[in-house]
Amino acid sequence: MTVNRSLAPAARWSRRASIATGVVATAALLHFGRDAIVPVVVAGVVALMLSTVVDALVRWRLPRWLASATVVLALVVTVGSCLNAVWEPARNWLDRAPRMLRTAEYKLRPVTRLVAKVESVSDQAARMASPSKQGSSDPPVKVREDPPGLINVTLNLAVTLLTTVILAFFMLADGPKMLAWIDRRSRSDGRNSPIRMVLTVRPVLGRYFGALALSSLVLGTATTVAMFVLDMPSPPLWGTLAFLLNFIPYVGPTVTFSLLVLVALVSFEGVGSAVAVGSCFLVLTALEGQVLQPILIGRRIRVSPVAVMLALWFGGWLWGLPGVALAAPVLAVVKAAVDAARCNREVPRIESEQQAGLREPQAQVP
Repeated sequence: MTVNRSLAPAARWSRRASIATGVVATAALLHFGRDAIVPVVVAGVVALMLSTVVDALVRWRLPRWLASATVVLALVVTVGSCLNAVWEPARNWLDRAPRMLRTAEYKLRPVTRLVAKVESVSDQAARMASPSKQGSSDPPVKVREDPPGLINVTLNLAVTLLTTVILAFFMLADGPKMLAWIDRRSRSDGRNSPIRMVLTVRPVLGRYFGALALSSLVLGTATTVAMFVLDMPSPPLWGTLAFLLNFIPYVGPTVTFSLLVLVALVSFEGVGSAVAVGSCFLVLTALEGQVLQPILIGRRIRVSPVAVMLALWFGGWLWGLPGVALAAPVLAVVKAAVDAARCNREVPRIESEQQAGLREPQAQVP
C-alpha cells in the first residue's frame, strides 16, 4: 500500500506532462501545417453548414452526388456574383487608398498633433527617470525579406479555393459513408457514436448558421440603404462588406466601422459627416446584435464573449487571417458537440432514475 501511495503522485504528474506535451505538439502541428490544414477545416465547416440542404434534396429523390454538386455549384455562383458586383468599386477604392490616407491625415492633424505632444512629454519623462547609458552601440541591422510576388499569391489562393471546393463536395457526397466507416471501427456505444454525434449537432448548427446569415443579410441591406441615404459613395460595397465581416464577431464590425469612417472623412468636408456615418453604423450593429440576433438565434448556441475573444486571438496566432475568420464557426461547432456529448451522458442517468422510480412503487404492490 505504501508503494502504491508513493507512485500515485508520480503517475498523475506523468499523465499531466503527457497531456501538456500532446497539446503543445498539436498546436505546433496546426501552426506549421496551416497551408494544408486550413482548406480541410474550411471545407468541413462548409459541408456541415450545407449538409441539411443536401439531405433535403436527397429526400426529393435526387442522387446524393448530384445534390452535393448542385449545392456547391450554387454556392460558388452566388459568391462569384457578389464578388463580381463589388469588384470594380473595391478596386477603385484600393487604387485611391494612398490619397485617402493623406487626406484623412490632413483632416485629423489637430488630433495627431495632440497625440504627438503627449507622446513627447511621456518620452521626456521616461528619459529623465531612467539613467543615461554610457557609450554607444551600433543599431542592429535589419534583414529585409522580399514579399512574395503577386503571381505566387494569386496562384496559392486559387489552389486553396479550388481544394476547399473539391473537399467540400466530397465531404457532402461521401459524408454518410465516411461516418459509417468510422462508426464501424470505433468502440463507442450507440449513444456516443460519431454518426449520432453528427446527427445531433448538424441540425443545431444548420439553424444557427442560417439565422446568423439572415441576420447578417439584414445588416448588410440596412447598411446599404443607410449609406445611400447619407450620400456615401458605393453603398452596395459597404453593405456587402458589412454582411461578410459580420460573421467574425467583434473584429468584423470594428473593421467595417473603421473603413466607413475613413471613407467618410475623405469623401465629405469636415468631420460631421464622418461622425454621422459612424454613428449610424454603430446603431445598426447594436440593433442587429442585441435585438435581431437574439430573436433569430435565441439560445441555440450561447458562447461567452471571453471565449469568443480568446478564440479570435488563438485563431489569429495559429493561422493568421484565416484563423480569425474560422474562429467563430469552429467555436460554435465545438460548443454544439460539447452540449450534445453532455446531453448524451445525462440521458442514461435520467432514464436509470426514472426506471428506479418505476420499480419502487411496483415493489410495494402485494
